[in-house]
Amino acid sequence: MSKIKAIWIYGVFILILSMIVIVSWDDFFWGGNSGGQLLVNYFEGYNGRYIGNLIIIIMTRSVLLRILIYTFTNVGLAIVMSKIIGHRVKMEYIILILLTIPIGIFRQTFGWFSGFANYNISALFVLVILYLVYVHTQTWYTPIIILFLSFLGQFFVENVSMVNIVISFSAFIISLFINRDRLFSTITWLTGSVFGFYLMFQNSAYHSETSRGVSNIFIAELPKHLLQDWSELVIKDNIFLIFLFSIVIYYILNKPLLIGSYLLIFNIYFISRNYLNITFNTEPLYMLLVELVMIFLFFFILIYVGFVSLEKEDKKLYFIFLFSAVLMVAPFLMVTPFGPRNILLTYLMLSVSLGILWANLSKNIESSHVNKLNKLVKGMIICCSLFYVSLYAINAFENNRRIKLIKQADESNQSVVEIRRLPFSFLGQQLDNIPMGNRQDEYKEYYDISKNIEIKIVNRTMPLPWKQTNN
Repeated sequence: MSKIKAIWIYGVFILILSMIVIVSWDDFFWGGNSGGQLLVNYFEGYNGRYIGNLIIIIMTRSVLLRILIYTFTNVGLAIVMSKIIGHRVKMEYIILILLTIPIGIFRQTFGWFSGFANYNISALFVLVILYLVYVHTQTWYTPIIILFLSFLGQFFVENVSMVNIVISFSAFIISLFINRDRLFSTITWLTGSVFGFYLMFQNSAYHSETSRGVSNIFIAELPKHLLQDWSELVIKDNIFLIFLFSIVIYYILNKPLLIGSYLLIFNIYFISRNYLNITFNTEPLYMLLVELVMIFLFFFILIYVGFVSLEKEDKKLYFIFLFSAVLMVAPFLMVTPFGPRNILLTYLMLSVSLGILWANLSKNIESSHVNKLNKLVKGMIICCSLFYVSLYAINAFENNRRIKLIKQADESNQSVVEIRRLPFSFLGQQLDNIPMGNRQDEYKEYYDISKNIEIKIVNRTMPLPWKQTNN
């Protein structure tokens, strides 16, 4: 019963969020004539994200479908993760992990419809396929569903399409030589992935001198990315998830002195680093090298704990998701651009690995302690949900006010109108970036505003004319 309550709390939160997240940045492009024109040309020369592009076109034109797609997908992520880990882990813990996603990832996926259409939905496809291949009881129709999903799942994000080939091929080889029970499922998974990958990369955008072209691959840049943005986004920004991993590892290994001491140092260092807002942009090379060594040691500990504390199916699932999490972002060691949205699937896979460890630890904890922890986690879920809803609702309210202001200025034939920045612009993708040119024209077209008026974004002022009198 508590599981149903938890998922309903999350479902209501996601439903409300789907109605108050603000349309922004690329959304205006897809919701206007430009996006429609690309659809007419089958996105030729733009990219091969055919299904992702089609979904965002639909979402920017229909509020009802936007709500349904957004809610179904994001709630589906929680349900599939729960199915993979099993009933040994309460839904409350999975939802808490989803609600504590780093804000950089959250704003570019949950807080941006164009990002959501490609990254959240592709993540759901991948997790469902992994569930069907490795967890679900095999039936005669399971391989057919896997073939269908693996093919469609290739038309969202390029790195996912590439890595799906590697993972499905690895699964096929392992099944062929070790365990043939799921061989047919891995064959259909690989087949669908290969055909989808082939069709996606037939788009001319990948064969031209653009940011998506093959010429954008720089193998020589691998060390730079590994030391800087890659390790920053994958590990250093995920301090809460790393902290939870450390706690579970410490107790599942029965409080080891050496590993426990290292985990303490590791967490204190990176939490302090994050608190002091230190990033790779300002660090010297030797400091980045030390951090990389620390990260490698932490990853070796993750491997070690999987070998010594897990058995059979749990061990298999743990390593599948652990290494898949790394593989999903491996292309960005050589390819740009690379942003927080690219980490979503990696974050979810690491969360599944953490859930498997927790499932093996929690069975040794007294039920009274577990019940108290469950109540605490549920309280945290409610608080986090209310906090997010409050901030997004304020942004939506302020956004509606400034759109109304622009339309009033337009009706009175003003040539320039000034609007204030949103209070919490960090919750979405470029919420206040409406520069003169194509982007502002798309913004005006989407909200049915005349092209003759110029929109200027100005900084917010103090809500009341406070004056400092105690110098």
